[in-house]
Amino acid sequence: MTLVRNPALADHRTQRLLEALAKGGGQTRFVGGAVRDAILGRPIADIDLATTLRPDETMLTLKKAGLIAKPTGIKHGTVTAIVDGRPFEITTLRRDVTTDGRQATVEFTDDWRADAARRDFTINAMSADIDGNIYDYFGGEDDLKAGIVRFVGEAGERVREDYLRILRFFRFHAWYGHSDPDPDSIRAIAAGIDGLVHVSAERIRTEFFRLLSAPSITNTLEAMSLSGVLEVLLGEPPKNIAAIETLPQDPVLRLAALVPGSIDICDRLRLSNSERANLLALAPPWTTLGLQTAEWQKAIYGTGIEVFVQRAHLEALDGRASLLEARLELAQSWKTPVLPVKGSDLIKLGLTPGPAVTLLLNKLENRWIDAGFSTDREALLASAKEEIDGGGW
Repeated sequence: MTLVRNPALADHRTQRLLEALAKGGGQTRFVGGAVRDAILGRPIADIDLATTLRPDETMLTLKKAGLIAKPTGIKHGTVTAIVDGRPFEITTLRRDVTTDGRQATVEFTDDWRADAARRDFTINAMSADIDGNIYDYFGGEDDLKAGIVRFVGEAGERVREDYLRILRFFRFHAWYGHSDPDPDSIRAIAAGIDGLVHVSAERIRTEFFRLLSAPSITNTLEAMSLSGVLEVLLGEPPKNIAAIETLPQDPVLRLAALVPGSIDICDRLRLSNSERANLLALAPPWTTLGLQTAEWQKAIYGTGIEVFVQRAHLEALDGRASLLEARLELAQSWKTPVLPVKGSDLIKLGLTPGPAVTLLLNKLENRWIDAGFSTDREALLASAKEEIDGGGW
């Protein structure tokens, strides 16, 4: 089959790189996601290439062409080329010599089939040349169109080579699967689940968050739960799986729904500081809001619009879906006000710089919030002056 020309593959930067590599001799093809997504007509984010050129030959060829070349994974044959600001990953064809469940020792080869055989899934093992001709050694195109994710060759062997493939399987199923997961793959995953302890939390978090960002994940999460993988990841039985797709494609929000109130998950997945803060802000219990708009406005001001919206979605899972639309409309239409006085204003009124400024400013802010954010600057300054003149500050 000839690949339908995707704008990213026909881009002048891509073509310039391919022309440069062609002058170095050998063969170069598109591999992985670039081929997979081009077949489906999806946007291509990253373009990866495979070549018969050895890494040092790739580096020399790129530099002769005036392109930036960086040895980002030279041990495994990977060079990153940068063409007019766009990065491309170029890897020499290789085969695995030994594996330990995390990394492989490789040797370079000129055999395209051998290189494809070491890849994880059939839909990722295809390649395409500059003319768009697809090379498919393991039925990846048929699997892609049928929505089937399965390992290349013997599933158990692929899992033992790299246990992260357990999560990659479910991630790709969430994005490309059309039905229940492949039974042979699930059996291999269940048999290799203990190997996840050898995978770093950072790598697990990356794959899991990519999965949680997919539009339809209920079927995938149910399969993960049945195989025991989800409980290993979360450290507890998950909740709200059936309703998870009603939430926006926000991985932190969906994680909060799966393990509401969990603090341990922050360390289990090595969440970033911002992700940790976001997850903790979504942890129940929080004040259940009634029907009054004023309550919602106070909540938006206190938590910020993003957290308010996320909490609204989580509350909808608990049977308060009728209020969700109204809350989302308010969040979009209400402009969060800014306290019209600052600490410098209080100092000008005679307050000594220090903790007292913060205390009085907080007191004024609470009065302003209780008044529905309606107290103007003059009134707040008058109240502040009265407090300061009254002493105790």
